[in-house]
Amino acid sequence: MQKDPSDRTGDGTVRLSRRTFLAGCGTAGLAGLTGCLDTITAVGDSVLKELVVFNNRAAPIDGTLTVDAPTGTRILERSFDLDARSAEMTNGEAMVVYGDVWRDSGRYRIVIERDDSNRREDTRIERSVRIEDPSQQKLGVVFEEGTDRVNMTVAPSFDELHRFRSRR
Repeated sequence: MQKDPSDRTGDGTVRLSRRTFLAGCGTAGLAGLTGCLDTITAVGDSVLKELVVFNNRAAPIDGTLTVDAPTGTRILERSFDLDARSAEMTNGEAMVVYGDVWRDSGRYRIVIERDDSNRREDTRIERSVRIEDPSQQKLGVVFEEGTDRVNMTVAPSFDELHRFRSRR
């Protein structure tokens, strides 16, 4: 029996292996070459779920991500351990995805607490994001290279998240 290449934790968190990520990108690329741009979005959307955290830095990052619903109820609290970005920017271990996050429309509170033993950077980042359509919208979180910044964007599809990450 072949093992599923993604690590499914049962709580909506999926950790993609590099092989799974590359296979998805390859499928999307092939579909793009044949003119099936909708297939690219469908493959990306099925892999990337609702909330995606990318590490665009050359160093690994670990910490905790929490999400509070508009009602104030904590709906997600997970630790993450992201590898450093690879030179090809295709390292599946440099991102983590979470599914089944958005329940209702409204303003969600996102808190990221980084584990930083050197305490050179802000280790707590708190933002609020508005989700209008929970069944369609995704949140991309990008740790920037060469800066203490973390950028976030709400997007309707994989295409938009990919463009947001690529501009970084």
